[in-house]
Amino acid sequence: MKKILLSLFFILSMCGSVFANSAIYNAINNGVIYEGMNYRDFEIVVSGKIGMGAKDVSGYYDLFVTSPDGEKFGDYKVVSFYNGIALVTLHAPNAKWVAWGFGSKTAYVTKIVAYKNGNKPDVGKNWIETKKHLKEKLGNITWLRPNKWNTNRGKLLVLDNAEKDREKLLIAEEKKRKEEEERKRIAEKERKEKEAAEAKKPKPKVSSEIDSSLITIGSGSGFYINNQGYALTNNHVIEICKQTVAVINGEETLFKVIATDITNDVAVLKTNFRSRSFIKINDEGAKLGENVIAVGYPLAGRLSDSVKITRGIVSSLSGINNNISQIQIDAALQPGNSGGPVLNENGEMIGIASAGLNKLLMAKEAGYVPENVNFAVASPTVSNILKSKKIKFTKQGFFSPSYSNTELAELGNDSTMQLFCRNTKVAYNKLKSSNEYSTVLLDKLETD
Repeated sequence: MKKILLSLFFILSMCGSVFANSAIYNAINNGVIYEGMNYRDFEIVVSGKIGMGAKDVSGYYDLFVTSPDGEKFGDYKVVSFYNGIALVTLHAPNAKWVAWGFGSKTAYVTKIVAYKNGNKPDVGKNWIETKKHLKEKLGNITWLRPNKWNTNRGKLLVLDNAEKDREKLLIAEEKKRKEEEERKRIAEKERKEKEAAEAKKPKPKVSSEIDSSLITIGSGSGFYINNQGYALTNNHVIEICKQTVAVINGEETLFKVIATDITNDVAVLKTNFRSRSFIKINDEGAKLGENVIAVGYPLAGRLSDSVKITRGIVSSLSGINNNISQIQIDAALQPGNSGGPVLNENGEMIGIASAGLNKLLMAKEAGYVPENVNFAVASPTVSNILKSKKIKFTKQGFFSPSYSNTELAELGNDSTMQLFCRNTKVAYNKLKSSNEYSTVLLDKLETD
């Protein structure tokens, strides 16, 4: 029974607090309590309509303030409701507070603060604004009424602590604001620098064969295999394109699709440009453990426009599910690498960079994240496709020299191009809703 009574008392106390708080806010918002109001009317409103009861009881009390050389009772008084949910400052010229038992009509309200932070009272801000007002009126503040100090000391401490918390919050918010401004400033600077750099770049000439109504929706890599304009890439790089374009010697050049092998993910392209640099194909295939480099243009729009080289080894002579038309390598491959050549130390193509194992899928299904597991279409498979289409290519020599990393990089750079997939915006939006072409599609269109 005792616990039940205590619970009821707590609930009633809380309800009384909520109702009183609402009454205070309503009185201020509706102009029942207002700046310029005389002290007598203020006391009548507080003790009557708001129903707070006598002074110095829980929730309603007064503090007197004055300048250091002030009189006994001081000229200014702060009334605090419920430890600062609302603060009202009053002024009585010559400390004339009382007349015939009521508040003096010559005393009046000079400041009301009842700020909220969301739905909660902002006690700290109330106290900061009140002290600021008092300092403007008085200069330094001295608290009087020593006979009531024990009553008000705890309440004053609540207000001071709330003010400190508020100041900490303001400092944190100001720091956050400055950091955000700095971030925006840097981002804006980088944007302008990028725009300026783009403006300085010479605009590539456009072949009359290219449809100017199409936009670039994705990108991949490709490479020349002879001096007749033939090139190789992955089928998944070009199968979503209405046109496939590369910038050759400053001119947009169309690459037409000659043949595709969907099963092995290979596409043969042809352009009118005759490149003097091309890559030999090792039709015997890769050797387990041999060093390789992957050449391509990964992460279009995020990294630089130049070709990228990554190094690794042949980890396996078969791919997923023992697929012998693939090899496994540990050279890093990123979206955009697809279709680029994988070269051995003799500068011969032993694979076409095709895919990286889906790490998110493996993490979900197998419970771990694989590292450096990538695949390429094996060169014997590629050479058989070319032979079936009667397309000439240069094979490895009987005595093939070894190249240094820089020499391999130069060979790859001269023979590899970035392919731009052109289609309509409608097609892009439709394809973007599927993850099937995530390694080819751009994250964002330049026209957006």
